[in-house]
Amino acid sequence: MDRREFLTVVGAAATLPAHEWLIKRDEAIVGQTAGARLTEEAVDGLDRMVGHLRSLEEQLGREQVLTLARAQLKQVEDSLRNRSYTEAVGRRLYATAAESLRFCGWLSCENGRPGHAQRYWNTALRAAHASGDRAIGSNILAFMSDQAWDLGQIRDAVTLAETAHAGYRGGSPRIAARLSLQAALAYSAAGESTACQRALDAAFNQVGSFRTEPGPDWVHWLDEAQSHLYAGTCYLRLQLWDLARHHFDQALKMPDSYVSTSPNETAWALTRLAAVCVRQDHPDIEQAVDLARNACELLEGGLGSMSQFGTAPTVRELVSDLAAHDQEQDVQDLVRRMNRLPGIAA
Repeated sequence: MDRREFLTVVGAAATLPAHEWLIKRDEAIVGQTAGARLTEEAVDGLDRMVGHLRSLEEQLGREQVLTLARAQLKQVEDSLRNRSYTEAVGRRLYATAAESLRFCGWLSCENGRPGHAQRYWNTALRAAHASGDRAIGSNILAFMSDQAWDLGQIRDAVTLAETAHAGYRGGSPRIAARLSLQAALAYSAAGESTACQRALDAAFNQVGSFRTEPGPDWVHWLDEAQSHLYAGTCYLRLQLWDLARHHFDQALKMPDSYVSTSPNETAWALTRLAAVCVRQDHPDIEQAVDLARNACELLEGGLGSMSQFGTAPTVRELVSDLAAHDQEQDVQDLVRRMNRLPGIAA
């Protein structure tokens, strides 16, 4: 790890901020009276800036977008300190700060800086609490749960996902589904198949409402196809091959979805489906090779941004899976090709 990287924390130290967020009472925000007046319209503009940066993630690359996101976060922080606003505007501004911090944490995590991500997310939780927006806080905890799993802290991942679910008191079907899917991922990593299935059922009960209730902009990426991708990942972890294949197939077949329009998500889904083909009771190496080649084509041309948090680990896992079948020339060629992908080679 780079010496400049902040140390990551695990165990009770990792879950303590989540517990504090869950039980902490709402606080009154006193509007500021010093400085130029900040209006609702100005906060709308700041929110649009965060949304625009999210849309640029794959086009510009996560490192460049992180630089821009930090600059935007500084604008929000300066507004909190130096502008005047009513209590209502202040709460919205804290919510904007929480989402800006959440996004910076996500980009840091995707760029292989887990310690930075934790610092951003812990601060984001405090801003979310100040805003009174439980949905934003729950979403931050869901990202923290994903990172805990990635660090091998499975019980922390479950605790964070359950806290996120318990802390949300709203009625948005898309947010409820997002939190149920995150809990399902954590349960599947822990091998808790019954709890995982219960969470998946709860999530898919909400999917039909996505068209009529889009939810906030920060959860726009969760659509029906992405929900199938979550479910496929859960069943892959639980070694339920037929169910995993079904859900990955469904995710890849849906047009105009986040999965089909994002090269990175498409490559990720193809890699996961290839893993099913290799790991199932009767491996289909030929299909696995075809799927992995398609993923490589997306990633080699720079169309898909190699994520150190998502795509890169799945590619490394597939390389390891295929190693048991490298007596075949096609597999040997593919493994060499995959190992040459940016972020994969040792």
